[in-house]
Order: sequence, then structure tokens, then C-alpha cells
Amino acid sequence: MHQVLLLRRVKSAGAGSGAGSGTGSGAGSGAGHRYHYRLESRLLAVGCTCIRPVVRRQD
Repeated sequence: MHQVLLLRRVKSAGAGSGAGSGTGSGAGSGAGHRYHYRLESRLLAVGCTCIRPVVRRQD
């Protein structure tokens, strides 16, 4: 298992309310695109990370 940090974008609670939200009105001004970011840690299963060095001599 390997622990990694994950930055997740989450839509704010008030972002979906109101007329015209999510329809493209106000594009470019950030209207309807209110997000906050949450830092989470996750445990991921990984395979073997052991590496055996192989040295080959060349003449």
C-alpha cells in the first residue's frame, strides 16, 4: 500500500442554485463555476516496486 495526496475539485453548495446556472450564461466570468478544493490522502495498492539492477559489461 502506498499513501498519496489527492487534490479534489468539489462544486460549492450554492453553485447549482439560481436561474441560468450551468447553461453557459456568464461564460468566462466564472458564473456557475464555483468550486473549492479539498486535499485528501488515499491508500493505493501497488505492485512490486523492487528493482534489481542489472549491470552488463561491454567490451
